[in-house]
Parts: sequence; C-alpha cells; structure tokens
Amino acid sequence: MQKAVRVLLCDDHAMIRLRVREALAKAPGIELVGEAAGGLAGIKMALELAPDLVMMDVSMPDLNGIETTRQILASSPRIRVLAFSAEDGRSTVEAMFAAGAAGFLPKNTDPEEWVRAIHAVMAGGAYWSTAIPKGLTPARGAVRPKRQRFVNDFMEKINSPRGSNSGSCTVEYLPEKKMVAARMKGAITDADGKSQSEQVVRLLKDHQASLVLIDCHEAVSEMSYAVLYWLPRFYTQLGAPRSTRIAVVLPDVPHRLESFQFYALACRNTGYNVRLFETRQAAEAWLQQNGQD
Repeated sequence: MQKAVRVLLCDDHAMIRLRVREALAKAPGIELVGEAAGGLAGIKMALELAPDLVMMDVSMPDLNGIETTRQILASSPRIRVLAFSAEDGRSTVEAMFAAGAAGFLPKNTDPEEWVRAIHAVMAGGAYWSTAIPKGLTPARGAVRPKRQRFVNDFMEKINSPRGSNSGSCTVEYLPEKKMVAARMKGAITDADGKSQSEQVVRLLKDHQASLVLIDCHEAVSEMSYAVLYWLPRFYTQLGAPRSTRIAVVLPDVPHRLESFQFYALACRNTGYNVRLFETRQAAEAWLQQNGQD
C-alpha cells in the first residue's frame, strides 16, 4: 500500500484551515498531520512533524510565507512547499518561487485542484495553477524570460566540448584562515563544476570549516556559476555545516547580478549565506569578519 502524503498547513485564517482540512480528509493518499496559524509556528511544526509537503500561505502576521519557506527548506530541504495564497501577482509568485516553492495555488481554486497539485509536487514535478495570470508562469514556473534564457544558455555552454580543455579549477583548504578556497580560470565545464563542488563540501566537512571563497575573477563570466550550480546538490548529501558562508569574486559584477542571483538563491535555500564581491580582498575581509561572530 502506498504511503500517504503527510501535509502540514500553514495559514492564519481559521476558515481557510477548516476548508482545507475538510477537503484533504476526503482525498485518498493524503494525510493532514498539522495546522499552523503563523509562520513561526509553521517552522516549529515542520521540524517536529517532518511533513512531506507544506501548504504555505504567503501573508501571515508574524512571519510571511516567503521567509517561512526559506527557513523550513534551510533546515529540511527534502520538504516540498506548495504556495497557497489569495495573492497571485507577479511579485508574490516570483518571490515564492525564489524562496524554493515547488508550486503555486490561488486560494480561489477548487479543492480538486489542491489535491492534484499536492500529488504533482510530490511526484517530483512543479505545479503552477492555470488560474495564475497568463504570461507570469510558464511550465517551468515563475522564471522571467531573461533569466530562463540565461539558464538555458549557461547549461549549453558548460556542456559544450569547445570549453572542455580551456579552463581549470583548484580547491584547497587554507588552515591559517580556516577557509576552503576554490579558484576558477577560463571556461569551466559542468563536469569541472560538479567535481570541484563536491571537493568544496568534502573539505568543509573534513575540516569542520564554514567559510568558502570562490574566486571566479579569471573565469569566463558565463562559466563562473558551475560551482555554485552544483553546491546545493552536495549540501544535504555530504552534510556540510548549515552556518557555511560563501564569498564569490565575480567578473563584470554590474552586468552579472541577474544571472548570479539565480544560483545564489539556490544556495541560500539550502542554508548558505552567499555574498558577491568585485575583489578577492573584499571577499576575504567579509569572510574573516563573519568568521569571528
């Protein structure tokens, strides 16, 4: 018999919680394991109950759903979050996507759609309701066309044979600074980024360090994100410290903020504190200062 999906509902409106409770009670394969009336309570209950999925309201008085989602996923990355809100404007949908939500449901949709969305998200996919304004969310979710084009171009370039022998990446532990340092040059391929990201996280764990410097200053701009792309994927697998801070030295900073933020958000969703710098000196200064906190 297939295990029921364990759902935690986080919403500050009692009538909404009642409506969801009644709907899910009739849904086969779904078990409502808890209800939280606010974001802070939702974080506490997510840790205690370990649900498979959280139905997350966006507007709550103590802590909004965006920050609540970030904090839940930082401590429990395996949990899936389904945004459930009366607000379906562009900024709300994009903010929930950036926080790590796997789908978005306006509250005025039918209970049957809630059930479909829960199962779709738990199957490993994403669910963006057709009730969301057209043009805001394509199938991939609330990704601006400019950002999606960058992601597609990036993945094509890092897998291109043309750059396979034109770059290098070194990773080392600097004991005097208690810091893991990665230095990238030229065009870094996806395979390079994957391999070096794993080394970064292994060194963090082996040396019980929590500071990372990724120097991309000499790397081709489009290739500078290969390590950041893979870091979150090794975070939970290898158990690096949740307090990890990452400083990134990035070329052409004013022109690369949009594309960098896509990967920085992925890192933050797994607990990393990521900052962008134009010089290595500034990056090291920030790391050492924070390392003394």
